[in-house]
Amino acid sequence: MLNIHYDADTIRSKRALLRQEMLLQSDNVKNGNFEALSPADLELLFLLYNEIFFCGFFRDLYGGRMKFTLSHQFVRSAGLTRFPRNFFSLPPENRVIEIKISLNHLAAYDLTQREKPVAGLPTSDRLDALLLVFEHELCHAAEFLLYGTSSCRGKRFKALSGCIFGHKSSVHGLPSRPEVNALRYGLAAGDAVRFEYNGRTLTGTVARINKRATVMAEARKGRYSDQSGRRYSKYLVPLEQIQKL
Repeated sequence: MLNIHYDADTIRSKRALLRQEMLLQSDNVKNGNFEALSPADLELLFLLYNEIFFCGFFRDLYGGRMKFTLSHQFVRSAGLTRFPRNFFSLPPENRVIEIKISLNHLAAYDLTQREKPVAGLPTSDRLDALLLVFEHELCHAAEFLLYGTSSCRGKRFKALSGCIFGHKSSVHGLPSRPEVNALRYGLAAGDAVRFEYNGRTLTGTVARINKRATVMAEARKGRYSDQSGRRYSKYLVPLEQIQKL
């Protein structure tokens, strides 16, 4: 069992120590708004957290391997923890827990001026955000090793993350690339827009914004329909080619 329960002052001092050690030991993370990050930095974070917060829990209980990766693909999640379905039937040396961190959310951190909480706690820079996201994923790994399953919606996970890290929520409020793109081009879902397609000028409504905008344009033989029976065709349009009406 993992019987750890830190008070708020202890959590703050431990997190400050861990942040300081990360800045000292990492080859890339030299300030709070670092520009580069590598899997080796995530491995260093794991080692620091295992000693400073988890009292060697992963070293003592887990005989498998940790894998750390970075992703440019995440749109909503800032982090993800993966376990093989047959995890507990594998020999300990073949077990792998993967923690994946979103580079999109970290890269977009300074591109909006609003507050950016993670796990219900405020962040002041990119490193704060990384630490809190990583803590969330470590709680998934710890809960899985203890109970064979993990869900951040469950009471057990919330109690675990609260006792160890003082987390107050299981979600993040970091800016995403779609949010940043929407701000940059002044677009939002529901906006009426004009765009060019195969030499024709079309009008429609923005349904979604990612790297491109999903625009629904009314069309007599369109594939999609609404509750009123009107039919639409869907277009993926580069944001710079859209004119807001």
